[in-house]
Amino acid sequence: MYLRFYILSILLCTTAFAASQTKKPEPFRPDTTISISENVKQVEAADTIKAFVIVEQMPMFPGGEAEMYKFIAQNLRVPTSYIEETGIQGRATVRFIVTKTGEIKNVKAIRGYSAMCDSLVSVIKRMPHWIPGKQNGETVNVYYTLPMNINLRR
Repeated sequence: MYLRFYILSILLCTTAFAASQTKKPEPFRPDTTISISENVKQVEAADTIKAFVIVEQMPMFPGGEAEMYKFIAQNLRVPTSYIEETGIQGRATVRFIVTKTGEIKNVKAIRGYSAMCDSLVSVIKRMPHWIPGKQNGETVNVYYTLPMNINLRR
């Protein structure tokens, strides 16, 4: 009987000593301040332009949509590798911002064959100034998404 009591007391003491050795995390103190080293560079997104997705009056290519597609058709240069790999048709989607001044900024290909998208992006970047979009009577930056089905003629 004494042996069991002796073993039980040793186990309890060992457990108590082991538990007292573990470090407890310090509680969170809201008044704690973190200082940033002078060597750390703060990155600011210079290319970030705030823009609307939907506005009262959407931006428009000078001459309308038909002229825009005509401009793209006249200036698009398709790589021969694209024609060999995919035939003579394809889809591409490009997204860009029409700024308050009508400039085209942040042109990005969202979908499509990479060589085709690269060609389309370069054509979009060369477009003349657009008629900017308007919201509440003021010109604003607007995102414009341009999906295209491309059918090449031989």
